[in-house]
Amino acid sequence: MVFDEFWEHHPAFFIGVSVFLGVWIYLQWSVLSYSDLAFFPCFLIFGRYLLRAAVGIMVGVIVAHTCLSVPLVPGVYRGTATVEVLDRRITTYHGRSFWREKLYIHSFSDAEGNQIAKGISTYISAVDPLYGGTIYQVPATLSVDDSLQCRWRVSYKKKKPLASSWSFVEQRVRIRRYLQQAFVSLFANPEIRSLAGAISFGVYANPSCGLLMRAAGLNHLLAISGFHFGVIAAAILLLTRRCSVRWRFFWGVFSISCYFLLIGPLPSVLRAWIASMLVSLARLLRRQTTGFNCVGVGLLVICFVDPSLVVHVGCQLSFLATLAILFFSTLCRDFFRLLVRKRSFCQVMNFSLFDKIMYVVARWAFGSASFILPVFLVLAPYQLCVFYELSFMALLYNLCIPLLFSVALPLILVSVLFAWIPAIASIFSYMAAILLRVALFCVSYVPETFSYSLGFVSPRILWIWVISFMIIGVLSQRSSAKEAWKACL
Repeated sequence: MVFDEFWEHHPAFFIGVSVFLGVWIYLQWSVLSYSDLAFFPCFLIFGRYLLRAAVGIMVGVIVAHTCLSVPLVPGVYRGTATVEVLDRRITTYHGRSFWREKLYIHSFSDAEGNQIAKGISTYISAVDPLYGGTIYQVPATLSVDDSLQCRWRVSYKKKKPLASSWSFVEQRVRIRRYLQQAFVSLFANPEIRSLAGAISFGVYANPSCGLLMRAAGLNHLLAISGFHFGVIAAAILLLTRRCSVRWRFFWGVFSISCYFLLIGPLPSVLRAWIASMLVSLARLLRRQTTGFNCVGVGLLVICFVDPSLVVHVGCQLSFLATLAILFFSTLCRDFFRLLVRKRSFCQVMNFSLFDKIMYVVARWAFGSASFILPVFLVLAPYQLCVFYELSFMALLYNLCIPLLFSVALPLILVSVLFAWIPAIASIFSYMAAILLRVALFCVSYVPETFSYSLGFVSPRILWIWVISFMIIGVLSQRSSAKEAWKACL
């Protein structure tokens, strides 16, 4: 059938999508109707792989049923919860500082001992934070609204420690406090300091930085993801280019794993770390891997580690943006080559100075646009339906701001590592501050974004869009489709 060629080359992606879909159906079952389920056969046009897709969906349902609770109905539930702190940080808003914790709720039972929920990750604001690395039994309240959004309230007055865990929360909090002190000594400007901490370690000191980047459509750069892992991996490969393959693999895996442990197991971070590990292992074993298989393995790991992340907006945006790049970046790059054809070095040297500059700028701009345009077109309906706003200025800012951040990020990391040597740290921090100041200057004059409220939008619109995007993307990866595209160009 039409998808056979794609699934033969990317089996891990096929399995990951099937299990992910099964977990999602299980979590959304209580809000689905029979008319909604009519869209799923359109997604499962896998030819002779239809049976394997059904098995993958059943595996996802079993995993979700084993790790999670049954779908809830709207109401207020009070009882006792067994919780574990996965992450903890101080957030400043309107001049007030408060703790914000990411809790993993192992189980939640009512007063009669009936289990209501289990295996759920959630963020809460805490006045008296729990000590990280320990599992507690605490009184809790769960409020479920009509849209099945869960809100948790945890009481710390009657907490009862049960056992220790391996979340490394206290170590991460201790390192983040050191980083905040290091940023104070390295960057005098509060705005530059906040931006440097946000793009490097996710350490926020001022919420205005996030609001400013969101208005420019650049808030994805503040979320630690594959962009940051790619910059770090490129810097490590550049520094170890004279070493053997095994030593390059060791230093690459060691640096990326340390960065992953410092940031924490967020969805985008976990996906980027898994992809980096698979690519590094493939280079060491001299095997070939594909981006689709890396995405599939990432989906499987998230489904088994924490199935509740399947309905997390950040998780969905991260994987959709990655798939948009994998599906359509090559097609866009081939199209943009028609506008600016590739020239040899000798031909470029014969150009005038103005033509040389314009050629370099055009090649860079169209190369960046081949990644930005697919992501923007694929995520635009999702952003309008979820966030009710869309910034068209993001197309322009994403051409230059990521380039500044990709250069500033290694400089910030080096300045933090050598913070105990002020002479070296000040040089790198000064160069990074110049780049960040240019970035802030560019985004400070953002015109009014194209923003309006769409009211209630049925999830069917998003389902149809995602299904169409997946089908078109898979069809574009067929060898016959690629040859037809090249023939048209």
